[in-house]
Amino acid sequence: MKKNHSSIATLRWIILFLILGFVTMNAYLHQHPQILGKTASVCALCPTGAIESFLYWIRTGFFLHRIALSSLILFISILVTAFLFRRSFCGQFCPFGTLQEIVGSIGNQIKSIRTSRQKTKRDSFRWTKYIVIAAFIAVPWFTSSLFFRHIDPWVAFAHITTNEIFGFFLWGFLILIACLIGSFIWDRFFCKYLCPLGGFLSIISPLGMFRIVRNTKQCTTCTKCNIVCPMNIDVCHLQEITDPECIMCLQCIDTCPHEDCLIISSKAGSKVSPAFVVWLTFIIIMGLVALTTITGHFQWIK
Repeated sequence: MKKNHSSIATLRWIILFLILGFVTMNAYLHQHPQILGKTASVCALCPTGAIESFLYWIRTGFFLHRIALSSLILFISILVTAFLFRRSFCGQFCPFGTLQEIVGSIGNQIKSIRTSRQKTKRDSFRWTKYIVIAAFIAVPWFTSSLFFRHIDPWVAFAHITTNEIFGFFLWGFLILIACLIGSFIWDRFFCKYLCPLGGFLSIISPLGMFRIVRNTKQCTTCTKCNIVCPMNIDVCHLQEITDPECIMCLQCIDTCPHEDCLIISSKAGSKVSPAFVVWLTFIIIMGLVALTTITGHFQWIK
């Protein structure tokens, strides 16, 4: 008999919707400063900016234009979650990941799309995001600017209510549309192939303390976990899910029909609940944001 994990899935979606709604609202307010003043830009609230500005910061001691300390604070909080739960930021917090999942869930309701998604095997093109992360780190060193800003789909999303969306951000908007169409057919298209932050977290993922473990005695190899995995990991044939593509979305645990067949455990054998992963990921990121907001290091109004 399996426990009902639906409450964990509900909690996860509540948090994901809240984060997506909040950053979308902030992006709108930033474009309309007459409402509350000039709120923080999407670049200042994107942890990828800390990576993009890293070499420039080492060389000059300053962040690239449009990158703020808030970007570094978010990046540090995500590093903390990565050393605990690997890529839990991607599965439990990332607003662009949420947007892709919403589109993907719509595609999942269409039988022909769902069938093709279920039959899609792990491909060999995941390396492309490592090229993207290398470019994000190296190119700003030579250009001293956010060179990729105009083609960034998330930045384009933040400017979707402005006239710039068909001007400066046109290519970013087209990439955004392409990523959403891709996510309609294949889960988390951008996460798999293009996300620079996802590429970076994949590299350090093996350092994470906790991972999903499969109880081979309980498992009947029903493949339900494989079907729902957005990253196409062969969960039902692995004893430990240490694949760097795992985003700790916990959908495999939620779907598994057997009690304690899939659990979250540390390398030392300590077990934690799915709710613990969801809550602690949220608390670490938002807790550091709240603390640095109080100290004045994380600025919401410019």
